[in-house]
Amino acid sequence: MNSPLLELENAAFGYADGFAVEGVTFRLDVGDFVLLTGPNGSGKTTLIRGVLGLIRQTGGILRRHVSPHRLGYVPQEATIHSDAPATAFDVVRLGVFGGWGTGRSKATAALRTVGMETMADVRYGRLSGGQKRRVLLAKAMACDPLLLVLDEPTANVDRNTEDRIERLLYGLTAETGVGVLAASHSNNWAGRARRVSIRNGGIE
Repeated sequence: MNSPLLELENAAFGYADGFAVEGVTFRLDVGDFVLLTGPNGSGKTTLIRGVLGLIRQTGGILRRHVSPHRLGYVPQEATIHSDAPATAFDVVRLGVFGGWGTGRSKATAALRTVGMETMADVRYGRLSGGQKRRVLLAKAMACDPLLLVLDEPTANVDRNTEDRIERLLYGLTAETGVGVLAASHSNNWAGRARRVSIRNGGIE
């Protein structure tokens, strides 16, 4: 049996306004790919943010067997403004632990992995939606993660980009043992992932 990266036992997470996800139990091991499914508003992002420690845990048990420095995260909404003068390379280098001035080779390697090395010097704001998602994925990968947490990683991209991201993630789990926890309302991808269905703030 592989070593666990995440363990949740009847875990619950919530916001001050009362919305919560409750009764969540699953385990994610090295090399696992877990896909959180459910319609918009079902609680997928709440669970993602709870796993990351970004919102309050209100019950149950959460065990993270991953250092924060080895955890890559791609949020649903990019936090990088399209008007910022940053290039694709600049954005990816932000994901390298140790500061802005380090990790040039790691950033370059991450861009190459997602097929964006030829766009390294292009301003982030001029990239297409699919290219931006791939750059953000490269940023998450630049820390040499043991666990990747992705919130709607294929939102607003075409089917070809969706397929490319899917193949990339499966390749990472198979070749490097990276664990993947992704949330999506789309049924078009990640067919081989282990699915955890969320409805109305709970696990089905």
